[in-house]
Amino acid sequence: ADSATLDKTAGKDAANDKPTFVSLMGIDAATRYAQRLTADAIAALPKTMNTQRLTELARSMVERTA
Repeated sequence: ADSATLDKTAGKDAANDKPTFVSLMGIDAATRYAQRLTADAIAALPKTMNTQRLTELARSMVERTA
């Protein structure tokens, strides 16, 4: 993604040797990990409450492109 999309300098983390899930795991494994954590979090939400908005927010975070 470009700097405008990221709202920070593109490549800044790599230039500063900052570890990220993608740099440590690779994009595919990091994506699967994020999806699994999101699914686990959604499954842990109380069934007795209306959690639709929270579920939508969690899904939107893992599905975003930048």
